[in-house]
Amino acid sequence: MKKVILMILSLAMMFSGAIAVPVSAEDFAIDSGYTFVDIAHNGDTYVALAKDASWTGAKLYCSEDGGLTWTSVRSISNALVSSNKPSQQQLVYWAEAGVFVVHCATTTLTSTDGKTWIGNAVIQGGSNEVITTSGGYLIGGLSNAVSAIKTTETNMANNQFSTHPSSYPYTIAASTVKDGQISVLLHNQNKLCSTTLNTADNTWSTSVLNNNTAIPSSPIEMIYNEPSEQFMSIDGTSEIFVTKGVEGFAKIYAPGNVTAIASNSSYIVIGTGSGEMYYTANSADGINADTEWTQISTKDGTTVCSEPVRKIEFSGSNKFIALSKTQIYTCDTTQYCNVNEYVEEYLEIGSPEVTAANPFDGVRLIGGTYSPSLNKYIVYGDTTKPDANNKYWGKIFISSNGTDWTETYTGYTFSKRNFNEDGSIKSYTEVRNGAVWWESQGHFIVSASTSDHSGVSLVSTDGISWKAILMKDNKDADGNLVPELDTDFRLNTDIVVSGDKLYTTNNGRQFRTYTAWNSASMTYFGVTNVSKAWYMNQIAVSDDADPAVFMAQNGNCAVRNNESKAENELDKWKGINAVASSGAVTDAVFSKNLKKFVAVSTAGYRTSIVGKDGTYEQGPVVTGNIVCSAIDTNGSEFMFAGKDGYVYTAPDTANFKLGEVTLSKVPAASNVKSANTMPFTNVFKAGDKFIATSTDDTDSDVIFMAKNSDGTYEYVKASECAEALGAEAGKMLSVKVNGINKTSSDYTFDLISAVYSNGVLVQVQKTSHTIEAGVSGTVKDNIKLNDDIPSGSVMKVYMWDSVSGMMPRKAAVTPF
Repeated sequence: MKKVILMILSLAMMFSGAIAVPVSAEDFAIDSGYTFVDIAHNGDTYVALAKDASWTGAKLYCSEDGGLTWTSVRSISNALVSSNKPSQQQLVYWAEAGVFVVHCATTTLTSTDGKTWIGNAVIQGGSNEVITTSGGYLIGGLSNAVSAIKTTETNMANNQFSTHPSSYPYTIAASTVKDGQISVLLHNQNKLCSTTLNTADNTWSTSVLNNNTAIPSSPIEMIYNEPSEQFMSIDGTSEIFVTKGVEGFAKIYAPGNVTAIASNSSYIVIGTGSGEMYYTANSADGINADTEWTQISTKDGTTVCSEPVRKIEFSGSNKFIALSKTQIYTCDTTQYCNVNEYVEEYLEIGSPEVTAANPFDGVRLIGGTYSPSLNKYIVYGDTTKPDANNKYWGKIFISSNGTDWTETYTGYTFSKRNFNEDGSIKSYTEVRNGAVWWESQGHFIVSASTSDHSGVSLVSTDGISWKAILMKDNKDADGNLVPELDTDFRLNTDIVVSGDKLYTTNNGRQFRTYTAWNSASMTYFGVTNVSKAWYMNQIAVSDDADPAVFMAQNGNCAVRNNESKAENELDKWKGINAVASSGAVTDAVFSKNLKKFVAVSTAGYRTSIVGKDGTYEQGPVVTGNIVCSAIDTNGSEFMFAGKDGYVYTAPDTANFKLGEVTLSKVPAASNVKSANTMPFTNVFKAGDKFIATSTDDTDSDVIFMAKNSDGTYEYVKASECAEALGAEAGKMLSVKVNGINKTSSDYTFDLISAVYSNGVLVQVQKTSHTIEAGVSGTVKDNIKLNDDIPSGSVMKVYMWDSVSGMMPRKAAVTPF
């Protein structure tokens, strides 16, 4: 055999925007009756403080991912600052001590990680206290005093400095260290108290008081702005009170009533009582009457903040987290977004992966069947994209082991397609059980009876050569009519084999029995005691010579009791209205152990147990409201194919009942590289094994389930069993690239697959691909190696997004 050596040379694309790890926020809801008042952070760890309506009880919330996802971590019974109940200065991160600090009424809480908190009465400075940090100090504004400590073991009461009588703390701010001193400003009711901490000996200088009615009487927050050396205080009005000490203060008007303020070396940001946020560039000039404010807009498609902004915490040059009364926002100076609606924008393109081509790419699998005498499996489905002539094709595949599949047929389609006005597929209409192996007749039958070719079926004795049989007007090789090949097979009906016979409906109220696949060998019985509107197209039967029968349409069904002693056949049948509650039956099977039918449905009773006498009850369900679209049994185990991409199993025993049996996931085998995520369309028994067909309506896969050495079912994926190693010249290979484009622009790149022999290019294929904005998916190329590829050739795969924009990321060599 001629073989090639495959070298995957993955090249990163040049594109705007950084590759990032995908992040999405979980829904957050503040505890009822609480509103936010403060926030602090250390790196990606954030802590937020909220208070109840009395401003006494408090809650602490923590985020460890930069403020995107939050959990409640601590309740506080009394965190009141009685002098200033709505204080926004009770929480800081004290970097030099490595702890978050929350001042409470009777103690002070500290935490190294934002989650686990301990009480520390030593650093408690009193019930009236607001706190800030500077120069390694934790600085507290107390009743008639100010204090500073450098360690969590130091009592704040030991380093108090008296300010002025009746000076109750409202807000506090401290400058950075300059010339060995820290200026501290206390803004109390109509008072400014200024004092200086000497860092050399931890002593205080005499304080200066300005008691002036022009000073705001109810400040809620104050910051120190280092670039301009200004203290900025707010009180919820449209003025920002700006000063460098107790003298020379000014009132700067801002857009809206200012309820939050923060700054860093680049920007000053304010929040307002109506939910707007504004920024201005920071400089040595600070803010003045000429300052221009730019409103920050909401991120496209997200909810506008409509509550007062309570606190702003910078996390980077232009990034910050903002708290409104009850909501949390991730922001920068260009836009903001509620964390509950946040999804990070990023573009992530994986390395090319080369395998033998998955035969089910571009096919929507519907179902299949198994021949025990041939030991052959077949599956069938339709192409998901039209060819150059705008035609879709039906496909049949065969396998001898359930994992390696070969296409054996292309022709009649198996589904009716409903199209949108633009020509795209809106939905598929197909029968669930459209394939059987008829042992007594020695052939497979696959239903191709759709509205486009009603009554057509495909027949094969070996699964390789297929013959189309029409409902009417069958002709032999010479063009002569062969009436005995008329099957009278009807549109949209299941087919099922039990014993020597094949059973079907007529998409109406007939129960049909075939002893051979022609109308002359068919008998039928009309179930006339059910509604004429019941066009029953689904069928399940027991394996008795005189079978129990289940025929269904939507949620309605008719059941035949083969144990009934009634002389009139019609008396053996009973109609059941809405057996699936609010759902529609999608599949059913007879259990010999239960002596009943088990059906699955789209809603309501997601499994229903139906007796032959027409009684029914709800059966076990998958936890989480998972819908299973298909069911089969081998007499020992049920298998349920779920729309969530999992197969569930349960023992087929007489105690299969709601509350007594759990439907468990079939796990992937240890060598499965990637779990199946595509919804299932069908599952069918294959001796003691099972086959399930899955599809995302673009591509498909076959899931093969067998028991391992422990006697537990596990699955493998046919797409991962295709043998890439050992691929010979002339074989089809598949190149796949996974991409996630969570940006606002489509991303287009070229995939170049080139084969070299001794450095000479002998085969090349170039295709362009686009991952649309906001889309995650896989782009694929199938490459058929030429029949004359020399042994020892090398295949290289390149990814380009421009002629010059190409940089190597990594390389790997896979010899085969």
